[in-house]
Amino acid sequence: MKWRVVKLGALYEVHNGLSKSRESFGSGFPFLSYSTVFNNFFLPNQLDSLVRTDDKEQASYSILKGDVFITRTSETSNELGMSCVALNDYPCATYNGFCKRLRPITEEVYPRYIGYYLRSPEFRSRFDGLGAAMITRASLKNEDLLAMTVRLPPLPIQQKIADILGAYDDLIENNRRRIELLEKMARELYRERFVRRATQGVELSLMKMFDYVRGKSYASNEIDVSEGVPMINLKNIKAWGGYKAGAERLFSGDYKSEQTLSCGDVIMGVTDMTQDRRIVGHVAIVPTLDQTATFSMDIIKLIPKEISRVELYTILRFSGVSKEISQLATGATVLHLRPNALDSVHLRIPRKSDFAEVEDLFGNYYSEMDKLALQNRNLVKQRDRLLPRLMSGKIDLDKLVKEAE
Repeated sequence: MKWRVVKLGALYEVHNGLSKSRESFGSGFPFLSYSTVFNNFFLPNQLDSLVRTDDKEQASYSILKGDVFITRTSETSNELGMSCVALNDYPCATYNGFCKRLRPITEEVYPRYIGYYLRSPEFRSRFDGLGAAMITRASLKNEDLLAMTVRLPPLPIQQKIADILGAYDDLIENNRRRIELLEKMARELYRERFVRRATQGVELSLMKMFDYVRGKSYASNEIDVSEGVPMINLKNIKAWGGYKAGAERLFSGDYKSEQTLSCGDVIMGVTDMTQDRRIVGHVAIVPTLDQTATFSMDIIKLIPKEISRVELYTILRFSGVSKEISQLATGATVLHLRPNALDSVHLRIPRKSDFAEVEDLFGNYYSEMDKLALQNRNLVKQRDRLLPRLMSGKIDLDKLVKEAE
């Protein structure tokens, strides 16, 4: 069956997103953030961010099944135009002003197909030069976006391609849910043993629990290169804590030996681009990586004093102190946390003998989460290798399905 080359302007109409004051965030109705668009092929079932909006705003900046969201501004052109597709309606939700919404004006496009196509290397490569004229930030114009073309096979082929790629994402989602369950079990164990029972402990300043190492600053020509070491950055810390794999960037510059990260290291976000303090002050534990990594200036590495990394991470992750830490960050547009401010935060930690009774159990939870995350990274690699082959239109889909079976 013949594939057509079609301009996005023949398939979608474009609309810019909602801009609100900082005070509007943190409560209200669901809000699609820039980071959610950037990090996902498809919108998650639930949007974590909240914003106060009225009926008029919700009607104008609505999110409906089939809508495509595109990042319209970035510090680098290779982060421009990242897409995320809605597979459902999101009542009362609105979307970020640093994104554009493409709303379908035809029924020629299968939403899951376009979600994969817009993330294909061939399509992504077209954004490289679009932001070149900008001095400080790359920016995407409506006319440039709508003039871009997509390769569109008949709907049955779109659906088959989406089903093949979707099988990988279904496995990834299943593992993600298992990771979520393990984290919930760890949180409940901490609360049961050390919060509800109100066991005795020792009150300490945070700076008596750990030292810290600041991350690496970098020049624009040292990041997102073809060869280098992984640089863990702010996007690797999930909202309100935990590690998000796949957001590492390649770095080619020099760094100090203490500015390295390996499996089991504990990191904390000290900068926050969001307005509801979802990252700053929150922690993550570094998973198994293909090689030793470094980390950006938006992060500090925590070096525990007289306690294990498992205990340090568990306490900071599940005691609730991260939210208290986040309130220490200051800044008009970007929040910054000065690490020495942590000395003002005191926390009652479990006695060593009490934590030792369950330390292995926490360690097992984190180890299993690491294994599942590693499986997901391998599944992502397999899906991403297959993606351009399927989008080429030169592959026998029926044969591919039989090979997979």
